[in-house]
Amino acid sequence: MQISVGTSTTVSLGGNVSIGGTLDVGSTCTAQSYVTSSDQSIKADIQDLDPTVALNALSSCNARTYIRTDIGEVIDKVPRRVGFIAQELQTALPRHIHNVVVMGQDGLLKVDYSRLTSILWSVSKKQQEDIENLTARLTALEQKPKTTKSKKSSD
Repeated sequence: MQISVGTSTTVSLGGNVSIGGTLDVGSTCTAQSYVTSSDQSIKADIQDLDPTVALNALSSCNARTYIRTDIGEVIDKVPRRVGFIAQELQTALPRHIHNVVVMGQDGLLKVDYSRLTSILWSVSKKQQEDIENLTARLTALEQKPKTTKSKKSSD
């Protein structure tokens, strides 16, 4: 079944709505909440993400601003968007992390930005650990008694 709605039509659905396939939205999609199934009971072979892998992946990519050419945006006429280039993320992420960049039905690469949260979390935890270790080292160095070097006289 296919439902087509014109640009000025509003469709309101009450209760629970379930979509079993892909939902493509050609404009802004607003929701009060977006949740993803994440219960431990539906996962197997759970492993920690190596923070070094996550940091290397993010270090290889740059956040970009851009204009979308596929939907008729014109440079200097619309606000710039911010995001990543899917091909750069795909190249930077290890092969075993395959659900961040996906191929859409239209043949274009898509980025699941919600899945980047886990990668950012891992990097943030690693950086916090590094900050705490460096702070402890600096504190220890500052508390060491200062030694004065004696000058040797040349007689």
